[in-house]
Amino acid sequence: MDFKESYCSYAVRYWLTDLAVDDPTNSVVRTRIYFALRRAGIPLSIPAHSLFVTEDDTSRRERKSAEEVEKRVQSLRQVELFDSLTDEERQSLAARLRVAPFVRGEVLTRQGAEAHWLYVITKGEAEVRVSTDGNLSEHLAKLGPGDFFGERG
Repeated sequence: MDFKESYCSYAVRYWLTDLAVDDPTNSVVRTRIYFALRRAGIPLSIPAHSLFVTEDDTSRRERKSAEEVEKRVQSLRQVELFDSLTDEERQSLAARLRVAPFVRGEVLTRQGAEAHWLYVITKGEAEVRVSTDGNLSEHLAKLGPGDFFGERG
């Protein structure tokens, strides 16, 4: 909609069928947009009047990267699917993983969708539901840290 001093301004339109749920819906919409942007690697801008200074040199980037890879290696150790991997293989895999954050209540995938990713849950829970009759769905399972899905794709 507009270009500002240090950011672009976008708009999202959505329609409500029940005007009484305006405030909670607005919060859910904004939260889902925020997490979708994070998954896409699109950061929110820093306001022009804020100043954050850090020395971003090679050693800092390498240290941060090594810390993140080690967290991922620890997560992979919790996943039964990767039990047969050596430490070197786990380290190599961890370096190529991508974080995909989701917000509570957001749909990760839909029944019948082609799986393009293997998802490993490191924090939180995911509910697995299956459609039975048209719009009805029933609870099938609950997944948590160490669980994974999408491997058959």
